[in-house]
Amino acid sequence: PSTPLFSQRASCMLIKGAAVDKLPHDSEWYLTQILNAWSKNQEDIVQTDLEKMSSVPGSNSKILLKREDRQHGFSFHLRGATNLLSELEPDELVAGLITASSGNAAIALALAANNIGVRKAIKVPILAVVPCDTSDIKMRLLRQNGAE
Repeated sequence: PSTPLFSQRASCMLIKGAAVDKLPHDSEWYLTQILNAWSKNQEDIVQTDLEKMSSVPGSNSKILLKREDRQHGFSFHLRGATNLLSELEPDELVAGLITASSGNAAIALALAANNIGVRKAIKVPILAVVPCDTSDIKMRLLRQNGAE
């Protein structure tokens, strides 16, 4: 799966608190990947809380929200981008990365590249291809994090 989808699956599995023996086929591999990513990328990731949603009319369900809008870059994409870049060698990173995104994934990639570049004392060039109608705030965040 692609990195953002992997991050989304990771959040879902962990929120549900599923036991390894109750997950679908190949679930142990996924759980191992999730835990490995979590353990090596903690310094760049905000541990966002679960927030109880106020009651839903006509429902007795307890709904918890994973507030990834409180993450650096304001989305879950940073988790996947950080994990992806942490797997690359320095020579791969300095060669640069290209992303096509409407904003959030590109912002996360630029932020992750900036964080990893600082730690490894290298410049990680990011070229972000975004739609013409991308918001000013997203464009500003891209530029602030070193994307062109």
